[in-house]
Amino acid sequence: MIIEALLAFTFAAALLVFAVPNKYAHKLAFGLSLVPIAGSLYMWSAFEAGGNALTGGTIAFETVAPWLEIAGYQLQWYVGVDGISLPLVVLTTFLTALAIMSAWTPIDERQSQFYGLMLLMEANLIGVFTALDFFLWFVFWEAVLVPMYFLIGVWGGPRRKYAAIKFFVYTNAASLLMFIGFMSLTFALGDSVSSFALPEITQAIANGGLGTWFGIAPGTIATVAFLAMFLGFAVKVPIVPFHTWLPDAHVEAPTPVSVLLAGVLLKMGTYALLRYNFTM
Repeated sequence: MIIEALLAFTFAAALLVFAVPNKYAHKLAFGLSLVPIAGSLYMWSAFEAGGNALTGGTIAFETVAPWLEIAGYQLQWYVGVDGISLPLVVLTTFLTALAIMSAWTPIDERQSQFYGLMLLMEANLIGVFTALDFFLWFVFWEAVLVPMYFLIGVWGGPRRKYAAIKFFVYTNAASLLMFIGFMSLTFALGDSVSSFALPEITQAIANGGLGTWFGIAPGTIATVAFLAMFLGFAVKVPIVPFHTWLPDAHVEAPTPVSVLLAGVLLKMGTYALLRYNFTM
């Protein structure tokens, strides 16, 4: 339950920082950000980080709890770490603490809101790197956009609103394309899968479970799904020519936010490419 504890603490820390007076927010946020570092280092020390959870590798600190069933598919709370995700969890916790500390001088207004959003983004980033159910992962993936939008749009430079809206529109459009590609792939698996668990879907594809869907051949479905997900993740990396939102976001974002943008958020796209396009 270490992952659940890490997520719960970080979300609670964000809410607490939102509620405190501005003059205490910076030190409180930094102090609270040290706890996730300790949690991620504990996981690092307790697990020999190697292998890919989607291809039969060891899943550490795994929790599976069914939620509800929709159209024959089980939605579930499914989290865990492997050799791909654990280093990124550690990276997230360290960079968040450093970004918060670096904000003490430049951020001189609405500090409690700023630091609360930073911790909220950290919690969602941890969720992205630990979720092993597609719908759970997608919720965290999209939730990361919300604090980043406000961090750029409120505390950014002169063109902050333009940069924030451009960032939000680009990444949301990319997420929609990726979502359509993945769902098409899942539906084409038919009875081969009963949930949106990423290891189950990966194994079903590897075992030849992909079938004809609405008269479309399995090879065509696989190609279209690959391209849709690749394009969706290419915007997040970002890869030329889908990168034009990044210069605006980096220029207009305050420096501590740029630290997280470059250090962790852009890694989300590469992580997703490894998880989906490369592995599946």
